[in-house]
Amino acid sequence: MIPGDGIFYDMAENVEWIQSMRLHQFQLGIAELFDPLAFYILRLIGIERIVATSNMPLQSIFYHYLGYLEKIIQKGDIPGYLK
Repeated sequence: MIPGDGIFYDMAENVEWIQSMRLHQFQLGIAELFDPLAFYILRLIGIERIVATSNMPLQSIFYHYLGYLEKIIQKGDIPGYLK
């Protein structure tokens, strides 16, 4: 486990907290890309609309999840790609 991630596991196991958060009926969740466990917690409490934010340039590891990978491949803008 990554240091600091324990709080997310504690939240996920706390059924009473999850139910109380669901009662709020939040319509939007915002989380940083570097901490993927936050996205699971937002889904767990019933939030359907989630915004992924980052204070750093987008890393290629996230392209697929954000729908960019297919667009990059279609355009042929692949670094090191031989034409």
